[in-house]
Amino acid sequence: MTADTLLSVLTMLLLWSGLTMAFHKFAPKNVQPPKIDRIASLAENIFVGSVFALLALLASR
Repeated sequence: MTADTLLSVLTMLLLWSGLTMAFHKFAPKNVQPPKIDRIASLAENIFVGSVFALLALLASR
């Protein structure tokens, strides 16, 4: 896997997790799925992991 591919995957993960956390924070409760708290928790963990992985990738270049 090349660095560019890894950068693209990590960027997509950041985008997905950021949008999921924003949906959890700002969407009305009646539109959110029943397990949104678990999904948002997973999104937060993915977001933090992606940020650190991106920083490591950029530092290694």
